[in-house]
Amino acid sequence: MNTGPPQGTPHIDAALHMAAPWSSPAVSRSIPFRSVRAMPSTSPGAGVRGIDHVGVTVPDLQAATAFFIEALGAEVLYDSLAKGQPPQEGPDLQRRLRFLPGSSIRAMRLLRLGNGPSLELFEYAAPEQRPPSLL
Repeated sequence: MNTGPPQGTPHIDAALHMAAPWSSPAVSRSIPFRSVRAMPSTSPGAGVRGIDHVGVTVPDLQAATAFFIEALGAEVLYDSLAKGQPPQEGPDLQRRLRFLPGSSIRAMRLLRLGNGPSLELFEYAAPEQRPPSLL
């Protein structure tokens, strides 16, 4: 019986290492999450008909894109805010998205994941921003 930590998926680990060489190995292993009790819904599916996309904030749009292409077979659909364009920033954005003053979105890209929901990547910058945590 193996009592050690679960091993990661080599293909995903290799892709993540390519995109983020500072990351630890076996990041795709099972990560325990706290149990959360949800209130039961009174209707099946709680009215959810589907999920169109999920937004993910990333520190580097190109590295994240490379990771999702390599690890999950993602396909780039389009850039809604390309590198080099003026970033989205200012008081209105701060109010709507509850950003800290001085925060901005530098780039946005939509990726398709097969027949499932798409991923919308946001390259976000903020004052006193720290590097991402290592798993």
